[in-house]
Amino acid sequence: MRSNRRIGLGCAFTEVVHTLSDGTGLMVDYRELDRIAKDASTVRSMARMLLSYPGTDWSDWEVDFLRDRLTHQDGQALSTRQAEVLLELRDETEHFTSWKKFSISALIEQAWLLRFDLDVDEDIEFIEELKGSGRTSLQRRKIFRLMRCCRELEILEAHHH
Repeated sequence: MRSNRRIGLGCAFTEVVHTLSDGTGLMVDYRELDRIAKDASTVRSMARMLLSYPGTDWSDWEVDFLRDRLTHQDGQALSTRQAEVLLELRDETEHFTSWKKFSISALIEQAWLLRFDLDVDEDIEFIEELKGSGRTSLQRRKIFRLMRCCRELEILEAHHH
């Protein structure tokens, strides 16, 4: 079950927490893509909100991309790819409480118990940070990293038997 609720550009930026049951990602809405690409005010507002959103781990390239959108001029449309990237970054701020029928909090707990079996110290630190934060939801890119760690620890396979 996926929430269709979107963050309104005219209201406060609030955290969206929901479940994505199939894990396939979000479908591109070409009407939304076209609307945003042609609306410089929306582009600037979205970039401003994304840059100020807490808990993101944007890359340098993503920060530069968003900062460039802050100066987007009226009458100048984004390219289709630029609009796609902007929407992808917006989607990255969404939080999920479960992924592919797995509870995020249960996966964090199980990974924490087995963390010393991970091959990479940074992954151990990542799992310890998640456990220490008490999080019950995660952003998409952190979920992908958690799932990779869980596959390495064979946690996911244990659920299928």
